[in-house]
Amino acid sequence: MAYFIDLALLAILIIGLTAFLGSIGRLIVRPFMRSQADLFNRQNDLIKKGWKKVGGPQ
Repeated sequence: MAYFIDLALLAILIIGLTAFLGSIGRLIVRPFMRSQADLFNRQNDLIKKGWKKVGGPQ
């Protein structure tokens, strides 16, 4: 019986880690990549400057 409990706990742990791995990684990496993210956003805004808005509420 203990084997099945251990197996179930291991399965829950693996599934839980897999589900939240992206969020955990983003939280760890975000402080180190802040300047590059800001650069990306500024460059993106420069490229889209003057574009006509399409779709959605105006």
